[in-house]
Amino acid sequence: MVAKCKSHSICKALINLAFIACLSGCGQPTNKTIVTLHFKDPASLEKVIQESLGGGVEFAIAGQEIIFFARENELNTTLELLSLLDKGPALYRLSFKRISKNHYSTETLPHTLTLLEGKFSSRSRPNSRSHYKIERRNKSQSLLLIETQTKKNLQNQFILMTHGAWLEVQPATLNNSIKMKLDLLEEPRD
Repeated sequence: MVAKCKSHSICKALINLAFIACLSGCGQPTNKTIVTLHFKDPASLEKVIQESLGGGVEFAIAGQEIIFFARENELNTTLELLSLLDKGPALYRLSFKRISKNHYSTETLPHTLTLLEGKFSSRSRPNSRSHYKIERRNKSQSLLLIETQTKKNLQNQFILMTHGAWLEVQPATLNNSIKMKLDLLEEPRD
C-alpha cells in the first residue's frame, strides 16, 4: 500500500483555490468609480451630482470621496463638472479711495485688504468691526459681503463688483461715498 503525503494534498488544494479565485476575480472590470474631492465638501454637492446624473447612476459619499456605482466612461459629464467645482479659493485685493481729494474725515480708510474667497477678513475701528467676505459669481464678477458690527446693531451689505473696475459705493457705516476696486490676485488652484 502506498501512503499519500499530506503536503501534496495541501499544495493541490491551494493551487485549486488560487485558480478558482483567479477565474472569479479576473477579467471583469469594476463597476465602481471613486472620486476624491480636495477643496469642496461632497455633501454640499450632492444635489448637483444627482441632477448631473439624472437618476441613472447611484452614488454614495464617504468622507471626501464620492463612490459612483458605474464605470468611469459612463460618468464623463459628471466627472468634468466635479473637476470644475472642486477648485481652491481665489485670492483678491480690495482697494479703497476717497472720491474727493479734499475730503476731511476722522474715519480712516485702509488702502487695501487681502481677501481669500469664502473666508472672512476683519477690520477693527474704534466704534465698530467690519468683516469682509468675497464669493465669485462668474469669470469677471464677485459678490462682496460687508458685515459691520457696532454696539447697537449688525448691518450686512452685499455689493456685486466687477474685477479690476472702480465702483462708487456708500458703505452702511459711512455717511460719504467711497470708491472700491476688486482685483483678482491669484486664480483658484486645481
